[in-house]
Amino acid sequence: MPRILPPEILSRFVRFLDADEEEDMHALKTLAITSSVFLRSCRSGIFYHIKLEDTKNQTRSHPSSDRKSPGEKVLDLVNSTPWVTKFVRKISIYDVSQPSWLSNDLKVAEALNKLNLEQIEHFVLHRGYRTQWRQLSPEIKAVIMKICQSPALVRLSVRRTPMSLLGVVRPTLKHLEVLETAASPDEHIKPVPRDSPLSIRTLQIRHAHDLGGNINWLVDSAKNEVRLDSLEKLHFLSTSEKDHDRVPMLLEACKTSLKILNFDPHPAISDPRSHFFDIAICTALETLFVKVDVTTPDIEGRRNCLEWTSNFISRISKSNVIRIHLLLEWDLSDAPGDIEDTSRSLFFSSLAHYLRTLGTAVCSTQKYPRIQELDIELKSTNPVGDDTPHIERFVKQALERIPTPDLVTLRAQPHAPSGDWY
Repeated sequence: MPRILPPEILSRFVRFLDADEEEDMHALKTLAITSSVFLRSCRSGIFYHIKLEDTKNQTRSHPSSDRKSPGEKVLDLVNSTPWVTKFVRKISIYDVSQPSWLSNDLKVAEALNKLNLEQIEHFVLHRGYRTQWRQLSPEIKAVIMKICQSPALVRLSVRRTPMSLLGVVRPTLKHLEVLETAASPDEHIKPVPRDSPLSIRTLQIRHAHDLGGNINWLVDSAKNEVRLDSLEKLHFLSTSEKDHDRVPMLLEACKTSLKILNFDPHPAISDPRSHFFDIAICTALETLFVKVDVTTPDIEGRRNCLEWTSNFISRISKSNVIRIHLLLEWDLSDAPGDIEDTSRSLFFSSLAHYLRTLGTAVCSTQKYPRIQELDIELKSTNPVGDDTPHIERFVKQALERIPTPDLVTLRAQPHAPSGDWY
């Protein structure tokens, strides 16, 4: 008689499948009907994540009568198969188009209230440009705040919502993304008393107009009960060169705990010799990620982001980082000169110089005594064609003469033309 692994062992294989990936979702559905051994674990994966978005722009001021809104679809699901509610742990709401579908969908609040909101672990609420929080119905606002108050909530990602929502979140929250959030208080969102402050482990932050207000809100621990002294990972996205000057305030708040810093400098920075900060204050820092838009020009046509990054890496006084990861994005469709003939192109010969300067600085044992790797990842975003082989050859040649070339790991992403930003 053949020996069979116990069901609890077999079901563990399903955990490696991600229902947000189309191929994995197909595999989960196939496994679910293959054997009863996999049924419960497959259902857990399939219904873990409920996503509400109007992908076909169908819910507008004059919705089509033969199409169901996102709220109606979820309501139909939980009414027809109520057992799915015990599997839902993540809710995502994407309301990024104009006009707002969320403001017009009368079934969202009813549908979400049928779920067990106290077991929600991950909540994503992303709203688009010009979508107004005040235009949402009281019922939708109430259910959003109810989700934020889940005692199981560990991850929260909010975009273009009031920062005041953090005032109702419980101390279980560890991973936070705040993107374009409004730091000004919302009189309709009252903070909920907590037994202990929020102690955030990972933070991603960006704001095009009020980054300072967002940071001040987060570091004002006495007022807002948020602690960053246990923060281990910070992703800071700059939308202007002045945003660089806000970084030290966050680094000061997590200087003894931060292990990973992911920094996106402003791609169109006008002065490559200013707006620096020193990571030496972060004594536990192990990994530095920097995303560099190599070819995007500023308003005067200058492309300074790589030069700024080279200067930034070279100016760091001393750091215990073990690895530095650079993501270099290139769009050669509008770049001046020929990347294959640097002798005739001031732009590309300058880029080669900045790469060598950066690589030489990383090899300095005085600045980086623990460094083990300079990982450089290349990405071509050219909408016309794939320039990856030319870029890879150019970068490799530029770094051949640095003191310790063995530190460098060079790899390339598949060609990916630039997409829309909302």
